[in-house]
Amino acid sequence: STSATNGLSANAHELIQNFLPAMRSFVSPSWNWETWKPTPSDHATSEEHEICSWLSELKIPLLNGTPNLLLHRLGSLQDDPCMKARLEKVFVRAVATFLVNTSGSGKTRHVLEGLCREWGFYFVSTTETEDFGSTDIMNCIMSRLLANPNFTECLPSPDFHYQLADNCRIADECFSQVFLARIIIFRVFLDSIIESGRLITEEDKHRWLLLQIRPAILTPSSDIFDELAQVISQDGLSAAVCKERINSLLWEQRVLLAKHSTTTRSTKSQKLYCVLDEAQRAASQLTSAFRSSKDPSVSRPVLRELIVFLKYLMTKRIDVTIAGTGIDEALVEETLKSIINKSKNFTWTTQTGSFNKEHSRELQATYICRYIPPTILQTASGQRLIERIHHWLEGRFRFTAAFLVNLLQSDLKNPHQFLDDWVEYHTTFRPTDALDLTSPHRVYDNFSTPPLHEQLQFERFFAKQGAISLLNNAVYDSLLRGKIFLNIEGQDHSLVETGFGHYRDAPDRRTEMLAPLIILAATAYMNKFGPFENLWQYVTRSVDKLKGSEHNGFETYIAFMIAHAFATPTKLEDVFEFPDAQVPKWADQEARLVALSRDSQSSRLSAHEFDWPGAAVSSSRFGMELSELHTVEWLNHRHHHKPPFAFPDNNMGPDLLFVLQLKDKTFIWVSIQAKYHQNPIYGQNLVKAIRTTDPNKYWKDNTNAPYAPDKYPTLIEDTLKGLKALPGPEDMGTDYPLLRVIA
Repeated sequence: STSATNGLSANAHELIQNFLPAMRSFVSPSWNWETWKPTPSDHATSEEHEICSWLSELKIPLLNGTPNLLLHRLGSLQDDPCMKARLEKVFVRAVATFLVNTSGSGKTRHVLEGLCREWGFYFVSTTETEDFGSTDIMNCIMSRLLANPNFTECLPSPDFHYQLADNCRIADECFSQVFLARIIIFRVFLDSIIESGRLITEEDKHRWLLLQIRPAILTPSSDIFDELAQVISQDGLSAAVCKERINSLLWEQRVLLAKHSTTTRSTKSQKLYCVLDEAQRAASQLTSAFRSSKDPSVSRPVLRELIVFLKYLMTKRIDVTIAGTGIDEALVEETLKSIINKSKNFTWTTQTGSFNKEHSRELQATYICRYIPPTILQTASGQRLIERIHHWLEGRFRFTAAFLVNLLQSDLKNPHQFLDDWVEYHTTFRPTDALDLTSPHRVYDNFSTPPLHEQLQFERFFAKQGAISLLNNAVYDSLLRGKIFLNIEGQDHSLVETGFGHYRDAPDRRTEMLAPLIILAATAYMNKFGPFENLWQYVTRSVDKLKGSEHNGFETYIAFMIAHAFATPTKLEDVFEFPDAQVPKWADQEARLVALSRDSQSSRLSAHEFDWPGAAVSSSRFGMELSELHTVEWLNHRHHHKPPFAFPDNNMGPDLLFVLQLKDKTFIWVSIQAKYHQNPIYGQNLVKAIRTTDPNKYWKDNTNAPYAPDKYPTLIEDTLKGLKALPGPEDMGTDYPLLRVIA
C-alpha cells in the first residue's frame, strides 16, 4: 500500500498502517458479517427451539444489535427482471442519474444492488439513523467547511462575489479531500487482496460495498474514511493536488482490476460508479452560502457544489447516481448546464417498485415467506396473515421490512395480534379485520422506532401559502373517497420529500397517496393538532364546496353521518324514516356498520366492525369511488381495500352503497340516492331518484337499455348476483336484501 499513500503525511501513513491488520482479515474469504441469532426463552417449547433455529439459518446481518433486512441477501435481486430493468435506469453511462422518491420506497436497496454488480463508491450525506454509511460527507459539510476561517456561512448582500468564490473553492477542496481518502482506502483494499495471494473476484465488489456501508467493520467505533479525510484536510492538501492524486490512483486501480481480477475486462473498460445517497440532506444545508449561476440573487444549498464535484468525477469515467427524497430538478439542470453546455446531461427516474399493485402481492408474499417460519405460514391463519400484511402494509418496502424486523424480535406466538398492535402504535387506529384471532387491547408495546404519525413532517407545510389546505384535501380525499392520484398544484415535490406521497412507478411521475399507514397516521395527527382542519370540519365544509357528480361533498357527508350513527348497534328506525304502512319487522332490530370480505382460499364471508368514532377500523379507506368492475368486486366482497362505503360509477344508479349487520347476524344492503336541496323533492324528480335505488334498474338508462353491453356484457348479471348472495333477513320479502333510501 506504499503507492496508495504516496505524497501523504506521516500521520496519514500511520493511520493506514494501524488499519492494515484489520483490512487483511476483512479481505479473507473466511470473513463473514455477524448474523442475528435469536435466543429461545428459558422455558421454550420444542417448537420455539425449531423456530429459533430456522431464523438463525437465515443468516440475517446484525446491525446495531438488530436484524437488518436491507442488507440481507444483498446482491441477490440483480437477476430479478423487474429489478434489472430498474437498475438499468439508475446506473446509466455518461450522464448523471437522479433517483428520486419518498422515504422507504427502496432507493437505497436499488443503489446497493447496483454496487454489488459494479465497482463503485457509496457516499451518504447523513448517517443520523442506523449508523449506515461513512460520516465523511456529513462531517465535511457540517464540520470542516464551517470550521474554515475563509468560509462565509451567510453571504452578505449585495456584495458577496469574493466570499462566494471562496466558498466554492473551499467546498471543492473539502469534497476532493473526501474522495481522495475514499479512493486511497479502495487501493488499500485491492492491495490487501492481491498481497493475500488470491485474485480479485466478483464477490469482492460486495465486500467493498459492505465496508463503505459499515466502516466500523474494521475497528469498532472507527470510520477509516472520515478519519483519513480529516487527516488530509489537516495536512492542507489543495483541490488541485487531491485531483492530481485521484487521477493517478484511478488509472492504477483500473490496471490492477484488469490484471488481478477473475473477470477479463481491459483497463479502459473497467467501469466505476459513484453514488450519493440521502442527497436531500445536502439539499437543505448551507442554503445561504452559495448562489445560483443563472441568477446570483437566488440562494443555493451545498448540494449544488456536491453536484459540481461529482460532475468532475464523470470526466474521469466515473458514472454518477444521486438518490434522495427531495431534489430540485431546476437546481440540477441549472448546475449541470453551468458546467457543461449540453441541453440534457442528466436523467431522472422515480421508478423504485413497491408493494402497491395487484401484481406485487405475489412479490410481497414471497418476501414475507422469506422471514416467517413455515410452521406459521403453512396454516390457514398464516395464509390469512399474508393477506392482512398486504392489506395494512401496502405501499413502501420499508413498512413491510420494519414490521417483519419487529415481529422477528417478538415471541411470534400471535403474529395477528402483533400486526394489530403495530398498526395501532403507528397510526392510533385499531384494526378490526381479525377480531376472531386477536384481543381488542394492546399486548405488544415494545417497538423500536417512533410512531409514524410523529415521523411525518407536517411542520414543513406550515409556512407555505395554501399548503395546509392542500395537504388536508390530499389526506382526506384519500381516506374518504379513495383518491390515489393527487392534484396538489405544484406541491408534489413537497409531498414526496415529507413522506406523505410517492411518485408512482411510471414515467409521468404522478404523485400517489396510497399507503394505508400514511393515510391513517396523517388523519390521526390532523384530527388532533392545528392548524389543520379535523375530519368533521372538512366534511361539513365540502357539502357546499364539492357539488360535482364525481366527487360530491353531500354524499360524503351522508356516509360520515351513517358511520357515526351505526358505529355501535342502533335501531334502523331511529335513523331511517320508513313509510308508516311499510315498516318491516327487521327495521326494529339494532344494526351496525360493517365491511365485508371473503377469504381468498375458502371464500368464507367475514364481517368487520367499522367504528370510526372509536378509531377501530377494518380498512384505511372510509369509502372509495369505484369503477364498473371494481364495483362488482366490492359487491362480491373481494375488493382489496375492504372499504365500508362504495361510491359506485355514476352509470350504476345509486350514489352510495354500504352494508349493515342486524342483531340476528343477517345483513342488508343500503342503497342511497343523495339529493342536496333546500326543499323536499316531488313528482318526476322524486320518481327518478327512487328509480336509481332499484336493483332492477342498476346499469340501465331511462329507456331500460343496459350500460355498455359490449364492454361489460355480464355487468348487470354480476351485480345482481352479488346483491342476492348476501344472507339477509328471512322476512325481507324481496329478491335482494336491500334497503332503498332517498337522502
